[in-house]
Amino acid sequence: MISEEYVQEHLNDFFNLAERNNLELTFFEYVTCLALKYFNDMNLKYVSWETGLGGRMDSTNIISSPLISIITTIGYDHMHILGNTLELIAKEKAGIIKQNCPVVIGPKSKPYEIFIKEAQQKNADLTIVQGEFQDFNDENNAIVMAASKILMEKYQFKLNNFEEVLKIKQPCRLEQFNIQNDKGDNIKVYLDVGHNEQAIKSVLDLLKDQKIICIYGASNDKDITSCLQLLKQNCHQVYMVQAKNNRAYQIKQLLGSDEIKILYDGDISKTTLEIVNKVCQIDQVILVIGSFYIMDEVRMILKICQTQCDFK
Repeated sequence: MISEEYVQEHLNDFFNLAERNNLELTFFEYVTCLALKYFNDMNLKYVSWETGLGGRMDSTNIISSPLISIITTIGYDHMHILGNTLELIAKEKAGIIKQNCPVVIGPKSKPYEIFIKEAQQKNADLTIVQGEFQDFNDENNAIVMAASKILMEKYQFKLNNFEEVLKIKQPCRLEQFNIQNDKGDNIKVYLDVGHNEQAIKSVLDLLKDQKIICIYGASNDKDITSCLQLLKQNCHQVYMVQAKNNRAYQIKQLLGSDEIKILYDGDISKTTLEIVNKVCQIDQVILVIGSFYIMDEVRMILKICQTQCDFK
């Protein structure tokens, strides 16, 4: 984990450098610069690096010769930049494919033909992961296995305890906790950063037998209408909250809606405590879903430390 001291020291250096050169960088571009410096300072030999919006215009795409590129899914996200059809989005995502660099795409990365064409033009060996999977964890594991096979065969990687690696679950990816409320009852809470319709549907499919009280917060560039419609159809109650940053969706636009509940003007901490202690019944579960920006505050108010993640 990168220390706060490192971030503060070197991020300020990048701020000053950009100012001296009259450059206007986005937050993610600053983070990309910081990450590259950190990788270099730590003398890292290999890095598994997740993109932001992904594809041609992503700042992480500055890496010209990766060992492997992976495209997991294609969905309706970042449409104001990538386009409003799967074909346009796929064309932008295909920008991650590099000359002579192997590429793996997941079963939901359709239309396949766009990636096949780009891979042929770049002389890139293409692996398409296909099959029926029980849930998104199984699907992701299949993608990891396909990529790992390439790393072992092409680059002679030695991956020990591989099966144990596949058991690891990322924080805020259907992460589960038991929280004790004021009455002493154990309340099951799930945290997930699904922020588009496709990702939310995957989560709801896994919780389809549960009675869900949902806390939802999103950034203003997401398809809020479609996501809320999906949540309303599958959850017992939906509460909207708003993160304390400029990218947050302004929930005042939803005031007066009969189906969406807003407590304490969308305050994350107060709403979360109200639902845990007064709203959620013992036969119900709480799903906190949406932006990364709401997760930190939910963790803090529920006293969930990052190191207490359930990786089982």
